Amino acid sequence: MRRWSASLVVLALVGCQPAGAPAPSPTPPAPPAATAPPPVAASPSAPSAATPPGAPTPSAEPSTPPAAPPPSATSPAPHPAPPTPPAPATAPAAPAAPKPADVARAEDAAAAFRAWLAAAERRDTAVFRAGLTARSRQLVEEDLRLPGEADPYFGILKEIAGNAAQTRVVEVALEDDLAVVTYQEAAGRDVIPLVFESGAWRIDLVGKLEADLAVPGAEAPEIEVVAPKGSAR
Repeated sequence: MRRWSASLVVLALVGCQPAGAPAPSPTPPAPPAATAPPPVAASPSAPSAATPPGAPTPSAEPSTPPAAPPPSATSPAPHPAPPTPPAPATAPAAPAAPKPADVARAEDAAAAFRAWLAAAERRDTAVFRAGLTARSRQLVEEDLRLPGEADPYFGILKEIAGNAAQTRVVEVALEDDLAVVTYQEAAGRDVIPLVFESGAWRIDLVGKLEADLAVPGAEAPEIEVVAPKGSAR
């Protein structure tokens, strides 16, 4: 379109010139704009003539060689875990320390036993009798009286006084209002119970007799029952 428009302008100018005027040289038409050729569609690569039929068509791009598989890192077999050593034997727990109140009560029981022995050694019947439980006094006064003795405590005082000097306290075991005193004398080691009665620790001869009878093979002591004069038995 641009080429045809320029020619018409030239003809119009020539027709308007006066006679005898030289005719203007026509303006050469502008060359057409260079147009880029349309892109040519890439045709599929045809097999080479030298390629025999049935052979795979080589690709235009160089084929990338397959990646080599990673070297198989064979890990060594794990070593078996060493056996777990057995737990060390737990030492038995130490016994709990006694409470101060229990220690004081044990000392009081031991002191009561020593005072009772000292009363027997002095032949102090009143203190010796006061150191016994109620049922122990009844046992002595009713069942342990020696024949012909007005004092029912004469025989037991004499027996205990003979060993009092060699007797010593070894230990005291407490359980509520019961104290078991372990003592050592010339004949060996023995125990005697004390009961907290009427505000004081007192010797329980009945409990001692019952404990002795409970030992296998122990024989009951011979107890002579003597009726007071004038009473019928």
